[in-house]
Amino acid sequence: MKYPTDFSLLNDAREKLEAMVDTLHENQIGKELKPRTYRQKARKLYLKLEKNRKPRSREIRKAIRKQLSFVTRDLQIVLKLSDLTDGIARAFDTDSNLALSVI
Repeated sequence: MKYPTDFSLLNDAREKLEAMVDTLHENQIGKELKPRTYRQKARKLYLKLEKNRKPRSREIRKAIRKQLSFVTRDLQIVLKLSDLTDGIARAFDTDSNLALSVI
């Protein structure tokens, strides 16, 4: 069972939001540039803390703050792309519970 303060939940939400960005951007390929999601940077920062045996509380707070910023950026991108496309329902066609788990 994962605790609500676990930063791996933020990583899961970030990965799901990035998948939504990919889905929403599919029909705009060639028309617009894909928005920046800082995927590699976010993954690297997550793994840095995940591999640490005894992370200090300061390091945990810093990682949570950065993951939250990545999640908010991706959520803003999803909302922006959903306005440009035929709605946010297209991103949730594959998994209806995905919307509830992220938002």
